Amino acid sequence: MVEKRLYQIWKGSNKFLFSGRLIFGPDIKSLFATIGLITVPVVISCVFVARHLLHRFPNYNSGIAIMVITVALTIHVLLILLYTSSRDPGFVPRNAQPPEPEDYESSASPADWSGRNVCDSM
Repeated sequence: MVEKRLYQIWKGSNKFLFSGRLIFGPDIKSLFATIGLITVPVVISCVFVARHLLHRFPNYNSGIAIMVITVALTIHVLLILLYTSSRDPGFVPRNAQPPEPEDYESSASPADWSGRNVCDSM
């Protein structure tokens, strides 16, 4: 008998892929929207800006260099986005016992307070 893994038993709204190695939240559509919001401006930038630089400076490869750097950084950003959105964020364990309050010495006792209102001194 094959033992079931926790993600197979757990009745949550998360999406599990690749034997539970990737965990996506219930709103995976927002991930696709985010990818679109990242890639569409990059494509527009590569099409218009890099093409304009190639025509304006034909002897220099500035348009190609800018396009290569832009595409490389975009791929890096998308990989980081997929990495962070497909991992289990974990949880903060609760303490079995609450922490003990620390004893502290107050520099002024309530008898030393003047009782004046802050607005009175203005």
